[in-house]
Amino acid sequence: MLSKKTRSVTETGLLLALSLILYFLGFLFPGVGIYLRYLIPGLMAIIAVRHGYVTLVLYSIALAFCVGLFLGLEELIFALFMLIPAGFVLPLLYEDYSLKNKLIAASVFAVSSFFLISLLGLVMGVKGLGLVDKAAIMHYQIYGSFYNKMGVEEELFLATVSKLTWLIVILAGMLYGYMLYLINKVIYHRGLKVLEKNT
Repeated sequence: MLSKKTRSVTETGLLLALSLILYFLGFLFPGVGIYLRYLIPGLMAIIAVRHGYVTLVLYSIALAFCVGLFLGLEELIFALFMLIPAGFVLPLLYEDYSLKNKLIAASVFAVSSFFLISLLGLVMGVKGLGLVDKAAIMHYQIYGSFYNKMGVEEELFLATVSKLTWLIVILAGMLYGYMLYLINKVIYHRGLKVLEKNT
């Protein structure tokens, strides 16, 4: 039988290694592979429940360091302001899906999405939430024919997006958070069962 401290170090180290593998596989297999990193918050939730939030903080520091060192600034920002906040919030929802925890999660995802978009924009040379405007331009270029049929011209579309930027960022952050909640639920519950059997 492993001691509690040894088990904590061993399991956290294994889950950190698995997290980095998921990250690197995403870059080896472009396209669908990039979404493997979205499974990391589920692994973080397991650490939080089994070993506490102090251990999760140490894991997060190690993850951020490795991502920043090997994958660059943009991926570090994504990890710091999307994956890692999700990893701290999801255990609350999985253990107690109450209104209070839902509001906490929604607030965390809304705030983190502001930092995520603002900092990514800064790295790309765009001020504030200007990244949303750039995304809107690309979106219209792809789906412009549909909007034209609906009688929505590009100028009107871009002006509307610009006025609703804050709301779009908040809703996008919450939607992203709910997506992470859903796709990590199975990972979380099955992962806990596997580790509990081997305890």
